[in-house]
Amino acid sequence: MHKAHNEVKDAVEKKNKELAQNMLCDLQELAVSFGKMIEKLAGEDVITISYLEEYCEELFHVYNKIQEDSITSHKVYKQLEKYLLKIENSIKNDIKVKKEIVFLPYKASMWDSLESIWKAAQEDETCEVFVVPIPYY
Repeated sequence: MHKAHNEVKDAVEKKNKELAQNMLCDLQELAVSFGKMIEKLAGEDVITISYLEEYCEELFHVYNKIQEDSITSHKVYKQLEKYLLKIENSIKNDIKVKKEIVFLPYKASMWDSLESIWKAAQEDETCEVFVVPIPYY
């Protein structure tokens, strides 16, 4: 998305409205798909989704300002990057990621070395732990 913002900036500088507006439409579609993915994985009450909605509204406003020739390329870039930075920070800080860990012991004697690690992972609430013994002859 950062690269796309640079491309939009370049297109506005070169007075290529059509390219800039098409890229803004693509960015909006991408933001909507990110929002759907976040809703599916983390739920609808995550603040990041409202930030994505604000970003989409800003894309619409920038689209209209480009049509009217009432915005500079630097201002376009600065506004879009501000919203994207807010979204990135929210993704890092507001969405809790749960790790899935699978232990695959192939011998019963091997469990002695894995058990302490398994216990630590089991107690960590950010981890979902599974043990799948691998049988062999």
